[in-house]
Amino acid sequence: VVVTDGNAYLFADGILKCAYLNIEIKNFYYGAENMSGVFTETKICEYGSAGTSAFADAIKEYEAINSTATSEFTDIDQSVSYMASFNTVNGTDNFDLSRGIGKTENFMFETSITINSYSNNAHLTFNFNDNPNTRFLIHEEENGSNVFKYRISYVSGTGSVTLSSDTPTTLKVAILVTDGNAYMFVNGTLYCAYLNIGKISTFEVGSELLSANFNSNLIYTNGSSVYADYLAKVTSYENTANNNSATQKIVI
Repeated sequence: VVVTDGNAYLFADGILKCAYLNIEIKNFYYGAENMSGVFTETKICEYGSAGTSAFADAIKEYEAINSTATSEFTDIDQSVSYMASFNTVNGTDNFDLSRGIGKTENFMFETSITINSYSNNAHLTFNFNDNPNTRFLIHEEENGSNVFKYRISYVSGTGSVTLSSDTPTTLKVAILVTDGNAYMFVNGTLYCAYLNIGKISTFEVGSELLSANFNSNLIYTNGSSVYADYLAKVTSYENTANNNSATQKIVI
């Protein structure tokens, strides 16, 4: 439950379900009626504090409604869910500490990543099936440089970003997963694809040898318009995968 100035929002499993706008909130209770239950891991956080940015993204369109009328919203679009922001730390994060997304086939994950500092061989990782051979990477390939290439495991990419030495760099990354295929977009442009890599049972996000903030983490189902928009961008690759069952690693 998120409460702002006169507004209240209910999330379940990270998904915004219901909202009240412009109500007078004097107190707040939670409990159960006609059932038994256990409330665990109960926390109270100040809105706007660390870890609440994902909720802010979810409710921003309701917070922006310019009306003083009391309103109720139910059955809010369930095609998108929100993952809490998190940070990775150079020297402590590695492949085994990647954050699981909780989705497998037919979804799109979108995140805004700010790279703060890094060491030689630094990389952001987007891992499929807990396998280092099936990863998308944003990788500092030339030790000591500030050029990060968009690539897949063991195949160098053509697209890249040059990091500033004194200003953190922010990248918007989208990972689209279809039936056994996966695609990486950076700032709206498709750079890498895996075709016919088989059933995707796990998907994880993290970094190695790099400190970064992962913010505005959104997960879209294949029923969302955003998923459909990205799927339309990869029609030719989907057709290739359907016509040729061989596994392919593609850099664009």
